[in-house]
Amino acid sequence: MRKLYEDFFLEKMRIIPKIIFLLCCIAIFSVGKASATHNRAGEIIYKHISGYRYQIIVYTYCYTLTEADRDELEVDCGDGTGKITVKRDGKGTLLDEINALSFTYLKKNVYYGEHTFSGPGTYVLYMEDPNRNDGVTNIPNSVNVVFAIKTTLKIDATIGNNSSPILLNAPMDKAALNKTFVHNPGAFDPDGDSLSYRIATCLQQDAQEIVGYTLPPVSDSIYVNPITGDFVWERPTQIGTYNVAMWIEEWRNGVKIGQVLRDIQVDVIDTDNHTPIIDNTGNHCVIAGELLEFNVTASDPDHDMMKMTASGGPLTLVNSPAKFTEVKKWTHTPVGRFSWQTNQSHVRRLPYELLIKVYDDDWKVPLTAYKTINIRVIAPHPNITKITPNNTEIKLEWDNGGNEKATGYKIYRKDKTLEEYEPGVCETGIREGSGYHLIAEIHDGKLTTYVDSDGGKGLPSGFVYTYRITSTFADGAESQPSPPKHEVLVRGMIAITNASVLSTDENTGEVYVAWTTPLQPIDPLLMVPPFKYHLQIADNKDEGVNKTPDIMVPTEEALEDTTTTNKNIDTKNHSSEYQLTFFYTDPKTNNIRDNGASAKASTVFINLTPSDRRVTIAYDANTPWKNDQFEIYRKDPDSDEFKKVGETDKPTYTDYNLVNGKEYGYKIKTIGYYSAPGLPTHIENWSQEAYTTPLDTIAPCVDMEVVSKCDEGFNFLSWHPDTVCGGLGIAKYYILYSETMDGMLTKIDEAEPEVIEYKHYPTNGLAGCYAVAARDSAGNEGLPSPKACVDMCEYYRLPNVFTPNGDGKNDLYHPLPYQFIDHIEMTITNRWGKVVYETTDPDINWDGKDQNNGSAVPDGVYYYRCVVYERRLTGLEDRELSGYITVFTKKSKAN
Repeated sequence: MRKLYEDFFLEKMRIIPKIIFLLCCIAIFSVGKASATHNRAGEIIYKHISGYRYQIIVYTYCYTLTEADRDELEVDCGDGTGKITVKRDGKGTLLDEINALSFTYLKKNVYYGEHTFSGPGTYVLYMEDPNRNDGVTNIPNSVNVVFAIKTTLKIDATIGNNSSPILLNAPMDKAALNKTFVHNPGAFDPDGDSLSYRIATCLQQDAQEIVGYTLPPVSDSIYVNPITGDFVWERPTQIGTYNVAMWIEEWRNGVKIGQVLRDIQVDVIDTDNHTPIIDNTGNHCVIAGELLEFNVTASDPDHDMMKMTASGGPLTLVNSPAKFTEVKKWTHTPVGRFSWQTNQSHVRRLPYELLIKVYDDDWKVPLTAYKTINIRVIAPHPNITKITPNNTEIKLEWDNGGNEKATGYKIYRKDKTLEEYEPGVCETGIREGSGYHLIAEIHDGKLTTYVDSDGGKGLPSGFVYTYRITSTFADGAESQPSPPKHEVLVRGMIAITNASVLSTDENTGEVYVAWTTPLQPIDPLLMVPPFKYHLQIADNKDEGVNKTPDIMVPTEEALEDTTTTNKNIDTKNHSSEYQLTFFYTDPKTNNIRDNGASAKASTVFINLTPSDRRVTIAYDANTPWKNDQFEIYRKDPDSDEFKKVGETDKPTYTDYNLVNGKEYGYKIKTIGYYSAPGLPTHIENWSQEAYTTPLDTIAPCVDMEVVSKCDEGFNFLSWHPDTVCGGLGIAKYYILYSETMDGMLTKIDEAEPEVIEYKHYPTNGLAGCYAVAARDSAGNEGLPSPKACVDMCEYYRLPNVFTPNGDGKNDLYHPLPYQFIDHIEMTITNRWGKVVYETTDPDINWDGKDQNNGSAVPDGVYYYRCVVYERRLTGLEDRELSGYITVFTKKSKAN
């Protein structure tokens, strides 16, 4: 009971200064009720309902004393069907979630509506509402600037249904002068999509960027962390109210599927208060099904009392949500306790974000600290329960490891003996560099068997095959890997180890062939001498199989003789393939029997492709061992010696910086291995020698870009030759042009080889398409670069303020300077929808009078709709503008 009274007393003493401050604020504001507009911050999000139907949710943060309080707003859904009405839930909520007195007379409004789109497409949703609040330092004349926010929605069957991120932290904050400020939106994606962040420009009518908008002044930098979403303002240098914006972008499988623009307002105040410090709490990971618990603590440089709250994905879940409890409230040493009993439904590819927020108790300017803690929920590994070899294949069986939500499995294999690794507690998938390769993906979480036959080719014998399996999930998550299981696959009595070209000739070529002794012990009760090695040869030019002389083995000791040289064959034009059969004598019948044939092994054969100052070497070999390294040897012109010039693990190699017209010779050495016990782990073989002469036969190609210089009236082209396709030795460039996208490109000019820029001044508008082609010094003329088009610059822009007061300044309403406009259709209406002015003249020339009676219109906000007819790539096109014009003839009155 005593503790209860102490807490009650401390709470009351804490708020006394704030009550005094609040009374002062009320007295100040009661001098005159605000008549200015009110919008501070906000965003639009959406939630998928079914099919093409979505719930549209608008958040705004407003001044409560204004007369312009909205019970409903209009949202343009970007599909040409007009605007929908979204209605407010209740009357809004005061912003006391941060601090009861931090944002006096400000509240959060939430508006809901629904809309059905016609089909797939990318839609830009936007809301605009007159106007922003007065006195925003970095927005000129902010009280007369329409407040606008927008969001992009992509509907595409290939990416699936999608709901936008939810922003859990309010976009209203306070910063201290000359102290680093950080704000985080607390974004959570309910679908588990990736999020990225970038800084943006605040918007005005028609969801266009505000003319004259600037970022707030800084002593160092201002930026948005693209990964964490932290908006960082390094030491604000000027007190005032500022608006900033950021894009929260949503990605799925590497494709951008939507984005939300958040408009944020920050008050910079001169104070000696310091931001609290959240202690260094690291990120966490947990295996699904386990309990995760940890504490978060904070301190304050000024020893202020503090309060700690948390928001984020784990706390919003329906199925077994996490809990965050403030163990010690309004204390100098706050402690928060996070507890989460995870389960299989929580597994996802991306980490959950928990946003910790700590604000202090400074009576005048309370400051807030943020910290994002990432929490990964990882699926447990499946278990390989049985592995069965069978001639040229291996069958795997496993259990799901309890991953009932798994949608499939990935099967990894390695055939080279490497040291195994133990995955870390947070490690999923297969570690890079471990030697494992993905061999199969199963898209059925109920299927738990797989037969590995190396894609139907049959697994080569002579290897130890090791497997690991992971579970996969709908969002791309992958479990921990199963413990490794291995099996040896050995087929037959012997294995070929070499098929190496000794000399290259059409008629007298030679190949060195070697093999193992019998891989299994000779049982004298079943096998007795004489033995025989029977070598067969097949080459690419013969359909049949040629036999070499059998190699007789009179005694068991003679089995050690396992080499031969195949002579007088064509090694210049094709490879040769070998297969060996071991014969023995059956002691019971004295008959000769075979013990099975080895796997086939071919010589390495290379093909050369000459080009401009280069030669590409492609090589191929069918061998039962694995070749994982290739050394390239070259004989230069006027040389009798082959020298090593490179190595690779790829099936092709390009040798550059050669001299055209000179002959070069090539051969390669392959380095391979077996991994089964008793077989060699290092095997070297040579290809034939091949010769070719590089020549410039490649036509040059060009990479080109074009941008419109709207204010200067020309299109600027820049290009560079692409050296990959013979972009050296350029003799001439050709500039090609078409006025329309479907028109034929025709040459408009030429440029010398040292010129890589061009300015084009079209006579009928800047819309057009371009390409650049090139001819080299050898006479090869390349195809034009990919066509690049620029559309008409959006020259036609309308101001949002008009002052027809007879002072000779801004007495006629004109567009900003424009070009290439054919005509317009403009209608201006008052707030009751009455038309006060219409025109088709692009200059507009409205004098602020009602065309119906000739009298001056009263001060206020007027709505316009303007269809602009422009000359574009596809011909004459219309573009619709709409927005607001604020008319005032005397100094406006605003709070």
